[in-house]
Amino acid sequence: IKRSGAWMLERILEPLPFKQCSFERIYFSRGNDGRIYREREQLGRLLLKPLLRTLDKLGRSLQDTVLSFIPNTSELAFLGLTKEAQDHLDRQKDLLCKEMASCGDHATMQACAAKLQKILNTKVRTEKVIHKDAKIRTFIQEDSSREHLTMHAYDVHYGTIKRGEDCVVAFDDSIVRGNTLKNAILRTIDKMGPTHIVVVSSCPQIRYPDVYGIDMAKLGDLAAFKAAISLLRERNMAHVIEEVYRDCKQELKVPLKGGKIVNHVKRIYEPFTPEEISARIAQDVRPFDCNAHIEIIYQTVEDLHKALPEHAGDWYFSGDYPTVGGAKVCCRAFALWMEGSSQRCYGVNSAMSMARFRKPVLVLGSGGREHALATALSKSLDVSCVYCAPGNGGIGAPGASDGDLGTAPLVQKSLEIKAPLFEEVVNFCKQENVHLVVVGPERMLADGLADVLQSHDIPIFGPGKSAAEIESSKVFAKAFMQRHSIPTAEHRSFEGKESLQEALDYIESAPHDVVVKASGLAAGKGVIVPQSREEAKQAVRDFLEKRTMGSAGEQIVLEQRLQGYECSVLALTDGERIAVLPPAQDHKRAFDGDEGPNTGGMGAFAPTPTVDDGLMHRIKQEVLRPAVDGLRAEGRKFVGCLFAGLMITADGPMVIEFNCRFGDPETQAVLPLLDCDLYEVLASCVQGQLSEDAVKVMPNTSSVSVVMASSGYPGSYDSGHVISGLERARCVPGVCVYHAGTTATASSMPTTNGLNGTMPGMNRLTRRNSFREKSQTIVSSGGRVLAVTAVGKGLPEARERAYVAVRSIHFSGSFYRRDIANMSQASEVMGRSASSPATYLSAGVDLSMEQAISTSIRPLMQKTLREGCEEDGGPHGLAGLCSISMLNYKEPTLVSSTNAVGTKLKIAMVMECFDTVGADLVALCANDIAARGAEPQLLMANFSAPKLDAHQVVSVNQGIAEACTEAGCMLLGSKTAEMPGIFTASGFDVTGFAVGVAERSSPLPHRDRMCSGDVIIGLPSSGLHSNGFSLLRSSAEAAGVKYRAAAPFDPTRTLGEVLLTPSRIYSKPVVALARAGKLKGAAPIASGGLKQGIPRILPQELKAHLKAEKWELPAVFRWIAWKFGIPCHEMVATFNCGIGMTLVVAADDVPSVLKSLREHHEEPVVIGQLSPRSEGDDHLFVE
Repeated sequence: IKRSGAWMLERILEPLPFKQCSFERIYFSRGNDGRIYREREQLGRLLLKPLLRTLDKLGRSLQDTVLSFIPNTSELAFLGLTKEAQDHLDRQKDLLCKEMASCGDHATMQACAAKLQKILNTKVRTEKVIHKDAKIRTFIQEDSSREHLTMHAYDVHYGTIKRGEDCVVAFDDSIVRGNTLKNAILRTIDKMGPTHIVVVSSCPQIRYPDVYGIDMAKLGDLAAFKAAISLLRERNMAHVIEEVYRDCKQELKVPLKGGKIVNHVKRIYEPFTPEEISARIAQDVRPFDCNAHIEIIYQTVEDLHKALPEHAGDWYFSGDYPTVGGAKVCCRAFALWMEGSSQRCYGVNSAMSMARFRKPVLVLGSGGREHALATALSKSLDVSCVYCAPGNGGIGAPGASDGDLGTAPLVQKSLEIKAPLFEEVVNFCKQENVHLVVVGPERMLADGLADVLQSHDIPIFGPGKSAAEIESSKVFAKAFMQRHSIPTAEHRSFEGKESLQEALDYIESAPHDVVVKASGLAAGKGVIVPQSREEAKQAVRDFLEKRTMGSAGEQIVLEQRLQGYECSVLALTDGERIAVLPPAQDHKRAFDGDEGPNTGGMGAFAPTPTVDDGLMHRIKQEVLRPAVDGLRAEGRKFVGCLFAGLMITADGPMVIEFNCRFGDPETQAVLPLLDCDLYEVLASCVQGQLSEDAVKVMPNTSSVSVVMASSGYPGSYDSGHVISGLERARCVPGVCVYHAGTTATASSMPTTNGLNGTMPGMNRLTRRNSFREKSQTIVSSGGRVLAVTAVGKGLPEARERAYVAVRSIHFSGSFYRRDIANMSQASEVMGRSASSPATYLSAGVDLSMEQAISTSIRPLMQKTLREGCEEDGGPHGLAGLCSISMLNYKEPTLVSSTNAVGTKLKIAMVMECFDTVGADLVALCANDIAARGAEPQLLMANFSAPKLDAHQVVSVNQGIAEACTEAGCMLLGSKTAEMPGIFTASGFDVTGFAVGVAERSSPLPHRDRMCSGDVIIGLPSSGLHSNGFSLLRSSAEAAGVKYRAAAPFDPTRTLGEVLLTPSRIYSKPVVALARAGKLKGAAPIASGGLKQGIPRILPQELKAHLKAEKWELPAVFRWIAWKFGIPCHEMVATFNCGIGMTLVVAADDVPSVLKSLREHHEEPVVIGQLSPRSEGDDHLFVE
């Protein structure tokens, strides 16, 4: 409409084909509408032919088949099926009548008459076999409660099926996940005793996620998808899965504006017919204890369109989404499934729709740190694009970054960054309307870049020149720390060649070893950690006399060499407040075992377990706040990232150095852990509005970053070598490859000149970024080439992922350390001289490590405090007090248990997963005590190893603490012992001693009260618990079984993960029954399996008679017996066979006991009873 009032109508977009959703039409629409009624009826009619083919294949017919439906919206389609079945019989009758009329001889007429009589006797048998409780609405429940509800929602109408004779057809509107079928419906129907169960779905196989209406966003939940994945793996076609994942990740980088997105997930289904997938679904949903044969029939897509001609939207079934956004989200759903993520695959704003509100950001620098910063900033919804100058080969290259939906593009920019005026940087920021500049290298800050940009009102995250002196001059930094009482090492400063002799004399006379540091900026190479006084003197001569470090070495600092454990803490600050990132630990030396020269950093991991909450509080109060406040008080207000390199000593944290910027490689390890908008946090610092709780971190997540370097680094090195395997590395879940010293071919690099942050500028940018060069080449161009970073649930998983990715990458002359995040080496005290006198440390016992571990464990112990118990408050937390008088027992009796986890530890070592064995230890002790009718009160643990690994110890104790909370007892002490020569190099042992309390009059078992007819109740185990692992391991080794391979009976987990499932703790329900006087005995099933577990509590004249059919033998035990050929009697004598605790109760008490157990969320099963035992009989008989 013009100002004059004139108007015109123009087409802006070409309309897409009209495709209304067919699945919602089937599933949600109200059936009282006339058209919907007829459509659903037709859906049922079209399914009769495939049903008759299936019945014929099974040797069945309509005569011995009962047609029924699952109560829901399938009823109308079911009526269509029955009508078509009756019409089918009528058509057959008509044909036979016509055939009889044309018969010429008596014999033919008699045969036709017999057929006709048979058809006349055949009726379409319909019954309402299945009943659903309408009050239980399973569809609207969240996943955690849905599965439980479905088991109670369905029942059957008894007498509707002839047991052992009839085939049952169960008509359903759809089969999406198959869980309700497996957990409830098939089991319920099977109770009636049919020979076959045929499940018929009125809609086709649901293969793809919905992104427009119904919340079905997770591919991994769909029965058809799971079936296709299983078939690919069974037929040695797993490479298709990896290829689809790679192509989906690439597709996520293609902008929607291009109008062409390929749904690569279709290739998962291409090798198989619909019938093959249906057969596999039938196999997957069949319960293990189902006796009937199961068949599944789906509607075909072609017949769907015949029934619903006006609703052509079939993307659930075909993957043909009506918009490019739908196809892109499907690719993202597959990528999330591969990566084990539970995120929704949709609900993210597109970059184009938000572009007009977003702002450009400029990152200055060319290393891995800058690539990590750019990647993190690109995830902000407030960022339109991230310019990187000068950048590297990974900035903007296809596949180099995460490529999640909604992330801003990374664009490499060539700028001259030249002090003192930095003219090109200033002009570029003004031209492109840059809203935030983030500086990586310290040199730019030391040269006053922040001051220049601030003078032009350009927001910059980074300190001014005067504040940056805290890094650019170590002499200044040391004096500053002294002025503000910040803990640091003793030191002396020297300047120029004329002070050379004075420095050499100081080395000779100092009562401690020294570290030699160049005062100025030296790119991370200005620190020498000498192994002898002579080596220290030579370093001083090199700096002051030979000027090997140039002007950076004109002044030097000689400081005391500290003993302890290094860590790095990065604090974001607005000059007043601080927000701290997760503590990291880096590896400076070039080679394994902290050997070789110092480098800029060969890897890092975060968070480091050596820094707990208490220690972090000290670091904030004693180091970070005094530094920020001191700089502000001296007129050097620091806005940016204050990096504190610390040594954790016996006296607490000591500052090794301050840096005025993000650390490298710490940044690459820390940023992937953030669960917040980095742009928002940095912008709030610049605006002076930082919230101290602005930094959010993903819980229970660790990160490991491994640097791949050029041969010769940190000295001279070759470059220009082609790098391969980057795509393979990025296929590893949780991995991101940050580029540092790399260069990409010019044709593959998206660059820009004159772009601005407006919408047209964004359009030009996305068009450039949509170009993907197939022959792209990335070559090495620096010392540190790549930082391969992985996140995982704990350091072992993150470390394994990182090294899997590293081993996928190749370039000539590359090397990397193989011990990054290996805590036992990373935290060793550095540099003990070979000529040092004999010490406990030289003998292999590191008391400092024990103390550091003790500090980390104490908060775990404090979380388990209970009334009447307290730790002693000593330095190591090795003992405590427990007041029995506060426990409200009339005549308290102490019950104790000592246990060890056993050879299950071997599998924990292979899997590098240690918290579960801590839980096993508590379960062994607590269950023993509970079996005596006693309440567990306290537990003390001991961890022994040839060389303490802090991560192992802390992980084990985390498991112990969590299990103690579940058992209701306190972790009163946790001791570590370094015992060189006792164990294998990687071995360790964990033992526990627990104490419980019971009334003197009631400790179990009551053998004198046990009698024939008493009932044995079993409580299910979670798996093997802690027994039988010696047999299992020897058998697995002989059979070549790999613990890291997928479990044959559960492909969603590795075999090792299944075997390490922690033992269940039964103390609370068992103690409750003992106090109520309902128990005659309780036996945890541990060493000796069922055969020895139960007889321990029985009198000589009785035996236990168990019926194996009463409880389910878990899949892991069935597989063990089959795989290793272990006979039944040996299984019973070795394993718990699915029963973790047995209870002996009087027959009259069974109902109340079962009720009490269920109130404690147990699933008890009556598994047998006591009977008289004759002389020579075993104490246990399993039927």
